[in-house]
Amino acid sequence: MGIALGLIMKPELDRFIPSIFEYGWNMSVEFLMEKLKMSEKTAKIITETVILPIFMEGLEMTYERTKAFTPQRFMDEIQGIADASIVPAHVIMLINQIPEFLKATCSMIGAWGPSISPGSALYQLRALDWAINGPFNDYPLFTVFHPDPVQVPGSMPFSTFGYPGFVGALTGYSSAPVGISEKEDAWFGFNGTSTKGYPWHYVLRDILEFDKDMEAAYKRMFNANKTCSIWVGMADYVIKQFRMVAYGYDYLEVYNDQDSPIQPRFPGVVYNDPHGYTCMADLISNVYGNIDANAIINITAADNTGFTHVAIYDFLTNYVYLAHTSSEKTPPIVIASLRPYCRVDMNSMWAEPMPQL
Repeated sequence: MGIALGLIMKPELDRFIPSIFEYGWNMSVEFLMEKLKMSEKTAKIITETVILPIFMEGLEMTYERTKAFTPQRFMDEIQGIADASIVPAHVIMLINQIPEFLKATCSMIGAWGPSISPGSALYQLRALDWAINGPFNDYPLFTVFHPDPVQVPGSMPFSTFGYPGFVGALTGYSSAPVGISEKEDAWFGFNGTSTKGYPWHYVLRDILEFDKDMEAAYKRMFNANKTCSIWVGMADYVIKQFRMVAYGYDYLEVYNDQDSPIQPRFPGVVYNDPHGYTCMADLISNVYGNIDANAIINITAADNTGFTHVAIYDFLTNYVYLAHTSSEKTPPIVIASLRPYCRVDMNSMWAEPMPQL
């Protein structure tokens, strides 16, 4: 899969991955000049000799402390991407440590039963609040994978919304179907970590690729060598419900609409956002009983979340709605939740025939 992806995305990979380091350089220089009033020359020296080496060392340390827990198939996929592009495999490997190293404040909603519009079944929101002024703006990538079940036993078609070269899952929807959401900091600010373990975005990729229901996903997360504290959101069309999981290196707690720690509670809704919950709760209350994809689009925009990208899953129709922040090259930058959405028919995506080579 890595070679195939590398061949398809070679021009984007060759531009995007080097631009991440250029972005980090520029951001550091600007920060030092604006906030600390350094001269441009001094800011560049400090960036080159101190800040970027610390950042690179952080990525290197994350890789070294997680590689023993990372399956070889991810290493092979990254090597395949590198073989088909000009970017060295180790550089791509370091880029893949960014989600584990930095994380992000984000939002999620799961809605079903009495909360949704008549004739619907289940909806899920995943809003990513990450960078909005760098190379990520110009390279959003929605990827549909059709793993060979002989080469990858137990796998099934799945999709991710991310960026070229990223082999884990920040956001995704599978053909099971199961959807995933993620948010930093389970337990309201507790951020206990173990830097040795299986990066969370690889765990989420495994859920999409292999787990046909939430029960299998729970077992996977429970048995994983977890590294950090995040919230994981999962919706499962088999039971037509959503669960929010407090995922930490030494615990795993599962919440539904009756026991969610995020209050006020609503029957048939579980939610979590970066702003202290009151705003999102009011927005949900205003449309309760008629929640659908359009209502979630409006909630996300009004709640001022979904800076980087937004994905909404409609499990009945198998539609996925996607939005991404606008390019820095055409200011002003507009965050994802305030931009138009692209609707993808996943029924047709899953039915895409294997190419004849």
